[in-house]
Amino acid sequence: MDPITQNYNQESQKEMSHIEAVGQAFQTRCDQLRTETEQKITALDHKDPDLKDKENHLKLDLKRALDTMIEQFEAELKGSFRQSIVNLEGIYHQKELMRLKEIDQEIINMK
Repeated sequence: MDPITQNYNQESQKEMSHIEAVGQAFQTRCDQLRTETEQKITALDHKDPDLKDKENHLKLDLKRALDTMIEQFEAELKGSFRQSIVNLEGIYHQKELMRLKEIDQEIINMK
């Protein structure tokens, strides 16, 4: 495998690893938020007449936090994707330049 193709493959693997790490961190944080909310709901006084309101408030807070996490996750993935495309296009451009030099050399040798 030529060095440029190897570099391209390494760069794409690095980007895939980054996406996987971000996804895992996102999932972990969402799970933590859910667990914290469940613990808060469990800790509520079940004799409190406003129990359902407090529980609904906690669930609404969880939904807001999860919505924010999703927005951050999407922003990170979009930014990462754009940057990886730029990086991979740069590597591919190097390969195109090498091929053009090869063609030029073939033309010179034909003369």
